[in-house]
Amino acid sequence: MRRTSRSWIAATAASVVGVILARVAQPFAPVSDIALTEIYAREAARLHLLVGPYSRFGWHHPGPLYFYWLAPFYAVGGHTTAALNAGALTLSLATVAATAFVAEKQFGRPIALLLVVALLGFLVRVPPLIVSSWNAHAIVLPSVLLMLLAGGPAIAALALVASFLVQTDVALAPFVAAVVLIALVSNRPSAWRRALLGTAIVLAVVWLPVVIERDNVGQLWRFFVTNRAAGPGFGNAVAIWADAVTAPFRPGLLLAKGTPIEPTFSSVNVALAIGLVAATGAAVMFAIRRQKYALARFAFIAVASSVVTLIAATRIEGGLSDHQSFWFGIIGVVDLVCVVGVALPPMFIAPFLIPAAVTIVALLGVYQMNLARQGIIPVTESAYSAPNFATSIRDYLQRTHAQRPLIRLDDHQWELGVGILLQLDRADVPFAVDDDWMPMFPGRFRATGREDAEITLAARGSHRELAARPDNETVDVSTFIHVEAVPLRR
Repeated sequence: MRRTSRSWIAATAASVVGVILARVAQPFAPVSDIALTEIYAREAARLHLLVGPYSRFGWHHPGPLYFYWLAPFYAVGGHTTAALNAGALTLSLATVAATAFVAEKQFGRPIALLLVVALLGFLVRVPPLIVSSWNAHAIVLPSVLLMLLAGGPAIAALALVASFLVQTDVALAPFVAAVVLIALVSNRPSAWRRALLGTAIVLAVVWLPVVIERDNVGQLWRFFVTNRAAGPGFGNAVAIWADAVTAPFRPGLLLAKGTPIEPTFSSVNVALAIGLVAATGAAVMFAIRRQKYALARFAFIAVASSVVTLIAATRIEGGLSDHQSFWFGIIGVVDLVCVVGVALPPMFIAPFLIPAAVTIVALLGVYQMNLARQGIIPVTESAYSAPNFATSIRDYLQRTHAQRPLIRLDDHQWELGVGILLQLDRADVPFAVDDDWMPMFPGRFRATGREDAEITLAARGSHRELAARPDNETVDVSTFIHVEAVPLRR
């Protein structure tokens, strides 16, 4: 108990430091996905949010659980962008501490230490991951915890983590379904009966927003089932999968940032990936022979997860991006832990080593939070012009007595555009977004017909056409973007 408490104390202390650092962080104006993450967190803080992160395919991921996790940290952290990183840090540290606790309980101290050290090694390779608030990063570490929970009686906790992963990134639904199915089959019925009430309460609470907001579920169904498009092809899927699964063990591992990628088939990577999965399969049999049944089940879950990630790669739609397969890498790490773990001889591990490893993870997180305090935030940059544009828009609204403008975005400058809209939302300026862009925003920003001004955030080049409109006013302009406004008469 004391060893467990030390891990949690280290994680809690680092989280508190993270919140403090967020409160004193320098002003930051994020753009693109992180600006939208902050808008969603603000909606969650108002208890208005019913949908998950947006998708470029015109729907939202199933649920808002991740943003409701971030919302308290955003409020306590002073409503700064770095406060989102404090929330992400706390999620990462809580996941690592829980992983250490569950692994030690299931496998004993040596393998638990091996798993925590493996997670630490992964984080050292891509250190900003531990504080990244991007939903594509938030699902990486909890995926390992889900695999562990499937081997024990904590069914309500399994339901919570499974719900978090599916709501935050629907691409993990096949992986989650496979892991939960294994848990259903391998756990005793008595364990499920004892946890039935708690699990039902957890599911009812976390899925209530999804039930209330039914339209998005229909869009997901139509996209994934009714209007199924072709994937990248099996050869490309194998290339993507092999590259991602083996990436943690090769030089050049980079944190995914949504960068477009081209699949490159590497026979070496494919051989390594297949060999790793095959070795994990052999570890299942070896663990059974050595009567390490908990480890055998964990290794079996790792093999199943590896196969499911390959299947998931065949179903990637649209242009390929590095974030779609980045999380596969953590499955490869688990595979390796199982292979090494089953070969470990009985040994004595000092009680303080696991808390020490968790403490090192916590210190890495504090270091990354200090970078966030200085304005070095993963996946985004600060657009220092965004607050100035927002001020110009506010001045225009005050001068013309407009109450609720309709905002139109330009495809070529949408990243800066959403950064400007975040600044307006921070200033509590009500606005609506035109229908073409609404799939990217929470429902509160939908046009209602009461809008009394139209403001276009346009890339340079369309100035003449917009300026030719009757009553048009150029509100602000820069090298990249200009703001044009006209009153709307209803």
